[in-house]
Amino acid sequence: MKKIAIISSYVYDDTMTSMQCAYHTCYTYLDIEDRAIRSCSAYQCGSIESAMPNVEIEVVPITDELRKMYYDIKAENEEREAQKLLAEYTKEVEDYNKTLRPQQKGQIVEITEGKHKGKKGRIVWLGINSFKPSNRYSRYNRASSWRAAAILGIIGSRPYSIPAKDCDLVLVRPIQYGTTWEDGVEKVYIDIEKCHVIEGFNPLSVTIEDCRRQSQRNHENWTNLRDGYDTKVYI
Repeated sequence: MKKIAIISSYVYDDTMTSMQCAYHTCYTYLDIEDRAIRSCSAYQCGSIESAMPNVEIEVVPITDELRKMYYDIKAENEEREAQKLLAEYTKEVEDYNKTLRPQQKGQIVEITEGKHKGKKGRIVWLGINSFKPSNRYSRYNRASSWRAAAILGIIGSRPYSIPAKDCDLVLVRPIQYGTTWEDGVEKVYIDIEKCHVIEGFNPLSVTIEDCRRQSQRNHENWTNLRDGYDTKVYI
């Protein structure tokens, strides 16, 4: 006999169908023996017993001891998730810092490709290349629904932001204002990926506290996104 305590529940209505099975109750419960927080769903708004027909369970009420166990497990899970995010984000940040990608006006860059390869200059503008077909028609690109856009937003959310992330073009002038390039060009537009910063680069960093806050935000966002009603909390 597995003893469990129900933490919370809510009713979910599948918007893609009007069949009876579209309605079900989602339970979050504490598995006392395994010391774990789990979830399950009962179709047609059934009981938690019907959600686990192959498991013999006994539902017990929440006590102070079980409440403490729940919050201890919750804290452990959140810390484990934060450590996982720290490893993932640290790798992302390290990879980004290696690119020395232009971030803002005033940085000194070296051109790495094209006829101006090897020349150095100061960034005086960053923006979007409006002549690129992909940029020209991007305003017509839309997510299939607000929910799809929200999901992509949560997945792509980070505790840091990439400077000039949406920019793909930079305007570079010779380092000394008023001078010209060797071939007489006073300024040059360069694909942002074809130059790197040699002076003034601001490396990104991420801490465990950043990841703890991000983990909490992710949890809140996923909770707010669900189409649930008749929510009940027993903890």
